[in-house]
Amino acid sequence: MCSPVLRKLRLHGCGLQGPLPELRLPALRELRLNNNQLTGTLEPLRGCTALQVLNLSDNQLTGGLEPLRGCSALHALWLSNNPQLGGSLKPLQGCTRLVALHCCENALTGGLEPLRGCTGLEHLSLNNNLLTGSLDALRGCTELEVLYLQGNSLTGKLDPLRGCTALQVLWLFDNHLTGGLEPLQRFTVLWELLLYNNRFSGGLEPLSGCTGLGELDLSNNALTGGLAPLRACTDLKNLYLKNNQLVPSDEDKAYLKKQCGWEESEEGPGDYEDGYDDDDYESGNANEGSDSD
Repeated sequence: MCSPVLRKLRLHGCGLQGPLPELRLPALRELRLNNNQLTGTLEPLRGCTALQVLNLSDNQLTGGLEPLRGCSALHALWLSNNPQLGGSLKPLQGCTRLVALHCCENALTGGLEPLRGCTGLEHLSLNNNLLTGSLDALRGCTELEVLYLQGNSLTGKLDPLRGCTALQVLWLFDNHLTGGLEPLQRFTVLWELLLYNNRFSGGLEPLSGCTGLGELDLSNNALTGGLAPLRACTDLKNLYLKNNQLVPSDEDKAYLKKQCGWEESEEGPGDYEDGYDDDDYESGNANEGSDSD
């Protein structure tokens, strides 16, 4: 496929099969081939360095991200649900204009360090990969609103997120994270906080500042103390705290049962799904500069 002027190509959900064709499209800014049955590697995209929006989610692609190394203009990248697409995030190191990055249910390895320069990220979904290491690379990503990193092997503490006070959704469950909840104490707009199946410790006092919380799952950690700090979370609708070392008072039990129907023995749902849709970013910054053909 060759064109010096084509800027947008949208063939998502068209039943396409086989490998990606060779794309000689130097002006291409938006490519959407998601929800097909495409195979092979990303190599045919190596020359598409003007890309700002790339969606190849829900295919059968393989290999790594190396062909995207030159795509420094990318604003939004979706590669989710390509189970054999792996390797490290290092080829994205130069993609510092990224605002949305969604690579869930892949086979990505290594750490988050290549994203250190992506300080404009607002939506980051890397859940259910093989990622390791700490959250330190996200220290400067203070524009983050949605962060899905569940289902990896991440370690360390929450301190790198201390400045990410714009977060509304934070899913870090099924990792090996440790330490206390103090870095979250100024997260006033946080609505969903799912930290179950980690190794967090300390008390719930920092959550008294998370006054917007509606969904909270801290099950299967090593948290201690009482539940009084949660009284400040007046919008709380769903609460799961099983398998910690918390000691709720009778007053707190009664209050939380009335507030959100909490029962001390209640299990968490355990089947949360990423609520982000590929088209949610359609009207956002990702389409800036993607003029009509």
